[in-house]
Amino acid sequence: MRAQSMGALPFREHVESHSLLKTIGSVAGLRVLDLGCGTGVYARHFQASGARRVVGMDAAADMIEHARAVERREQRHITYVNRDAKRPLNGIDGLAGAFDLVVAVYVLALAASEEELTAMCVAARQALPPQGGRFTLITLNPGFATTPGWYRGYGMAPTSAGPGEEGECFHLTAWVDGQALALKLYRWSADTYEQALRRAGFLRIKWICPEVSESGRRCTAVNSGATTSPVRMRWSSMPLLNRAVAEGMRKSAA
Repeated sequence: MRAQSMGALPFREHVESHSLLKTIGSVAGLRVLDLGCGTGVYARHFQASGARRVVGMDAAADMIEHARAVERREQRHITYVNRDAKRPLNGIDGLAGAFDLVVAVYVLALAASEEELTAMCVAARQALPPQGGRFTLITLNPGFATTPGWYRGYGMAPTSAGPGEEGECFHLTAWVDGQALALKLYRWSADTYEQALRRAGFLRIKWICPEVSESGRRCTAVNSGATTSPVRMRWSSMPLLNRAVAEGMRKSAA
């Protein structure tokens, strides 16, 4: 996906961003790792919100270059690292054990196997100190609606040729400024996510349903007039997103 990406979709402001930032709360004084940072939208938000240190990490070189170009222009003192989230962080100076909070938006849905999913969770846990920290993520709801056109009003459409089995590949198409962007994603259940998180060392996991912001509730045309119903009507019945908070604490001796 090109650097313009899905940032122009109104659901990102009214549902995704609103839900994520409400869950995270204040980042003032925190060290934050944005795992799968893309073009650095959230990384810049965390810096502007008072985070003590912000690092963005992404496997896509074009995304990182875009984020670095913005950094050169704005001088926010954010570091961007071109690195796959499936690679371990142990032994990497400045990354391992160096953060209070790790954030990942849609990254875990890119895992093509349970092994890759666990590897991503391990990298998140390794970024936190041994005594514990917090990993807040947004991923796709495995129970998303497959009715054609269900999410078209939000500027996107998930399609799957299979029966909805665990680990099944599906495609998410998003329309931004008249252009179609395609993502290849994988369907994982909440249980599979939790198993991967626990294998990585996260001991407390909480799922939180996404919410629509007040401005989103008042909005009646969320995608350049593509829909005439308020954001909340369909979203509340079959959300496309799940969000979770996982805490990694030091395990006590038996």
